[in-house]
Amino acid sequence: MEFVYEELAADPAPFVNHLVAHMQVAPPAELRTSMAVQRDELTEQWIARFNEDRRSANLLAAYDRREHIPGKMKNFVRLGTRSLRPRYPFAF
Repeated sequence: MEFVYEELAADPAPFVNHLVAHMQVAPPAELRTSMAVQRDELTEQWIARFNEDRRSANLLAAYDRREHIPGKMKNFVRLGTRSLRPRYPFAF
C-alpha cells in the first residue's frame, strides 16, 4: 500500500484501517488528527528552485560551501547521476 501525505492529512482513515487490518487489532473508537497540508507558495518556489538546480549541468554552482553537511559531495554525485536514493522508505 502507498499513502500520500495530502490524502492522509485530509482523511487518515484508510491508513489507520490498513494498519488495523495488518496488526489484527481493534480499530480506534474515534479517529482524530491535527495533520494539515503545510505547503504554501514559498514551498512551491523552493521546489521549483530545487528542480531547476537538479536539472542544471553545473551542480557545483548550487553547492553552498558555507554549510557543511556530511556526505554532501557524495549526494551531489548521486544527484548528478540520477542515482540519489531516499534516506528512508517513505521519503520522496
